Amino acid sequence: MKKFTKNLISIVMAFVLLLNVGFISKTVFASETIDIFLISQKGKEEKKPIRDTKLKVWKLKDSYANKEKSEIIEELKDLKDEDISKENGNFTETSKSDVDGRITLSLEKGTYYVREVSDNSRDYEISPFVFKVPDDGNTIYSKTIIKIPDILGKVRLLKISEENKPLENVGFKLYMRTANGDVEVPLTENSYDKEGSIRTLYTDKDGQIFIDKLPLGEYFFREIESLSGYVIDKRDTSFKIVDENEISLKVINKKAEIGDKLFVKVSSGKNPKFLEGAHFKVMIKDGDKFIPFKRDGKGYVLVSGKNGGFKVENLPFGTYYLIETKAPKGYSLLSESIEFKIDANSKTNEATIIKNKPFRRGLPKTGDILFLIMTVGGIVIFITGYFINRKGKSKQN
Repeated sequence: MKKFTKNLISIVMAFVLLLNVGFISKTVFASETIDIFLISQKGKEEKKPIRDTKLKVWKLKDSYANKEKSEIIEELKDLKDEDISKENGNFTETSKSDVDGRITLSLEKGTYYVREVSDNSRDYEISPFVFKVPDDGNTIYSKTIIKIPDILGKVRLLKISEENKPLENVGFKLYMRTANGDVEVPLTENSYDKEGSIRTLYTDKDGQIFIDKLPLGEYFFREIESLSGYVIDKRDTSFKIVDENEISLKVINKKAEIGDKLFVKVSSGKNPKFLEGAHFKVMIKDGDKFIPFKRDGKGYVLVSGKNGGFKVENLPFGTYYLIETKAPKGYSLLSESIEFKIDANSKTNEATIIKNKPFRRGLPKTGDILFLIMTVGGIVIFITGYFINRKGKSKQN
């Protein structure tokens, strides 16, 4: 009897213990049934359920429990999925929303962060949102953002002669007009790219330049390198991107009136002599900047001959500049540019004389003087140290 009573008491105690465990579990780990409704509304349009959409749901650490929802969204908005999972555990991917835009979940008490499973085919995206169980009740409504597609335009420039011949290798710069002034357009290959590079664009064998992915705005092409034998009639060609349609531009280059000009390189002084081997670049000006004049895509470089003479040939009428890049041996490089004009009379005008002064070594430069002082000073210190050391040894002996 005692044994039976003892066994009965044990059974009752175990049953009570199980009830307590069940009660505690239900209290501590109780799950709430939550309905999330995905709704889309643009302006005053009627609300529409978002169907067939999945969500990623993270249960956040307890440290987020006392934070405002807006604060949590701001804190997590720039983090990648894997970064959030690393701190809070992996997300749960839900089933697709039903015809009412509803997703039903069974969730424990806590703070939850939600993102959509991306689908680029849709014209909207669901904004990340936060809710708290059980504080926010059993029904959660999402927010959506209606995507406004970027309008990116394209332009095709055609460069031709008066005879309708395509002109290849004509150089242009592309600029965009902004509130801060005109800025060169950065490109990657033939597309706009804010991380791209600034460069000169050249017409192809068909005389064309094509650029796409241009944002809305005002632009212009500036011709900076014309072909030999042609003149720039209109330097800037403007256009505006307002939609995705391709803009076609036609720029005509006229045959240039061309001329020659003779120069002679001599030494300065009472008895000048012809100087051979001086190198010059032919330049034009764009505002305050010197730009190399190019012939068939290459810089126009001239070198003085034995009689000091050199000649520019077949240049379109206009103003040009010579910049010396290498002086004759024994002579100083010119420090300033030489302006000259090509017109109907330049070929028959007298040659322009360009003088160079002999190179004089004179006094050493500041750097040379400093080097000399340091060298002499080092020698003096060495000699002084040597004799002091020698004198010290003599006293010891």
